[in-house]
Amino acid sequence: MAGIFEGTQGAQLLRTYLVKKFLASLEKDLVVQKFTTKASIPPGGGKVARINTFSSPSGNTTALTEGSTNTAIDITVTGVNITVAEYGEWMKISSLQEIAQQPNARQEIVDRFAYGGRLTIDGLVMAQYQIATIGSINANAITAGAGAATATAMNAAAVMAAKKKLKDVYGVGFSNVPGIPSGEMVCIMGQQAELDVITEVSTGRMTWAQAVTNVPGRLGQEKWVSGYMGSVYGVACMTSQSIPTGLTVSAVNATCNIVAAEGAVGAVDFGDMNANIFINQPNANSTDNPFRNFLTCSYYILMGTKNLDVTRSVKLYSLGS
Repeated sequence: MAGIFEGTQGAQLLRTYLVKKFLASLEKDLVVQKFTTKASIPPGGGKVARINTFSSPSGNTTALTEGSTNTAIDITVTGVNITVAEYGEWMKISSLQEIAQQPNARQEIVDRFAYGGRLTIDGLVMAQYQIATIGSINANAITAGAGAATATAMNAAAVMAAKKKLKDVYGVGFSNVPGIPSGEMVCIMGQQAELDVITEVSTGRMTWAQAVTNVPGRLGQEKWVSGYMGSVYGVACMTSQSIPTGLTVSAVNATCNIVAAEGAVGAVDFGDMNANIFINQPNANSTDNPFRNFLTCSYYILMGTKNLDVTRSVKLYSLGS
């Protein structure tokens, strides 16, 4: 019937009001990168850095023979080379889109790329924590120290069992890492592990509540709101969605949590250990953009990371994802 504005025709016109506010994207809690031994290569220093670890003397409780030098000891040095590599992503933004889009759209795109860069850095470090370690134990409250046949729910006693394995080889806590008490080791766990450990109820052994709830003063309040869960006898507990989940361990669904001492993983860059964000506009000499009708947004990272010492971290498997 003539004279009627049909729905199919009206759909060709933009009749939707665009809310001038963007809903924040869902982001992971990125905490792993903080727990690395960091170093920077100066300009002209090449792209490979070596981090050295010295062995410790064993100590001598035997009296020296009078007038004798006895036997000399050796201190060995183990070096690990870390190569800096390039990482990044980019996308085109057309000139038409740039002109027509809402004024805050570009900043939102930049924010997404900044997050992508942080996610990449966190993922690179987590990959190094997931390679061979001093040992893999399961969160079994009775036999956690020696390993168990099946992963069970995460619990405070398992965190202590993992710490024991690190203390047995003289592991020490992290110094001056923002967000945790200086000198503590760290346990980075997934969400199911976090839920299990803070709601744990048991008889005859220490629970999470007994370890952290009676913390007086400012720290007792901050642990509920800042992402730092609290400490279990010298092990600072954090939570991260970068922890691998959905694993099969002894035929059960499991999460691979990490307990680490200082010096487990190294990270090397050329200065700032951050992602660089670039907005590239076409100029009068652009040959790859003949119409000059698009710009690009990107993040770019120069970084290397590597497991320095497998005796300084433990994989702690717990039930669920």
